[in-house]
Amino acid sequence: MKTDPIKDLVIAIGGKKEEVDFDSVDGKLVYLDIMIGANTQSRNDYLMVLAKTCLLLKDPEFREKMINAPSSEPIIELLKNKSASRRDKL
Repeated sequence: MKTDPIKDLVIAIGGKKEEVDFDSVDGKLVYLDIMIGANTQSRNDYLMVLAKTCLLLKDPEFREKMINAPSSEPIIELLKNKSASRRDKL
């Protein structure tokens, strides 16, 4: 979502270990719900975060760790570590 009241890029991640019927287009049940918010002027940042999030979630091992994380702290560490390892490869 892009909206002017948002000053900085924000990300919210919600998850459940049980499947949730999210009325998705493909009819599949979901475990993670990721919301990204940005100011309408931050289009490039928004698209970059959206693209990187999609790439990360394509990795089955990473996705499984996200789903099974017991709290937000391990998720934050996962994201930091994955981000750092990607920078090292550039």
